[in-house]
Parts: sequence; structure tokens; C-alpha cells
Amino acid sequence: MNALLLNPLLTKLDEEVTGLRLDNETQKVVVTVYADDVTIILTDPTDIPLLQNILYTYEQVTGAKT
Repeated sequence: MNALLLNPLLTKLDEEVTGLRLDNETQKVVVTVYADDVTIILTDPTDIPLLQNILYTYEQVTGAKT
């Protein structure tokens, strides 16, 4: 996956998804990325439809398949 196409997705996920809270709620982890592997961390079930919408929009804009 091209890094230029991936960065907007990572930014959107960080802004919108709850993720895993660390360090007394001041930091969070939403996505881990290594090479072409992306792991999205969800801890709130209500984030699932939000994630689906973000991924659908990303597919439509970039032509990529998730």
C-alpha cells in the first residue's frame, strides 16, 4: 500500500476511533503499521460501524481494497 495513500486513512482513524487508552487516558493507540500490515485496535463496539464507514470512504476515494 502506498504510504501517500495510507497517511490520510491513518489520520482519520486516529481522529475518529476510540482505540486503546494508555497512560491515564492521555494517550491512545488506534493503529499499528509495519511495512504493508495495518492493525486497527477497537475497544468500543460502537466504533465498528464508524470503522466500516471510514474504510468504505477510503476505498471509494483511493480505489484500494481493504
